[in-house]
Amino acid sequence: MVGVTGSLDASIGYDANVNVSPRAGQFFSFDVGNRLLSSSRGLSFAYDGHGRRTRVDYPGGASRLQMFSSDGKLVYGKLCLLQMRRWWTGQANSLVAE
Repeated sequence: MVGVTGSLDASIGYDANVNVSPRAGQFFSFDVGNRLLSSSRGLSFAYDGHGRRTRVDYPGGASRLQMFSSDGKLVYGKLCLLQMRRWWTGQANSLVAE
């Protein structure tokens, strides 16, 4: 790379619970446990009873699902982007199939 030109608005604000809002023109909503629920760009999130993120829904219908063991290790993950599917196992959180 020779150089970089231009600018980027990277201003960040915080709400009363010290959650990021807004960031670079994007707004966020949080639940009472301060977990991210959604963004103004169409992302939404779900969590298990331990506060671990188990689902991310992307604009256009794509989603990511994750399951964790009782000790918090990722044991299953599925990413669905249109027709592409990926699966993970808890062994070093590695991708095992695509």
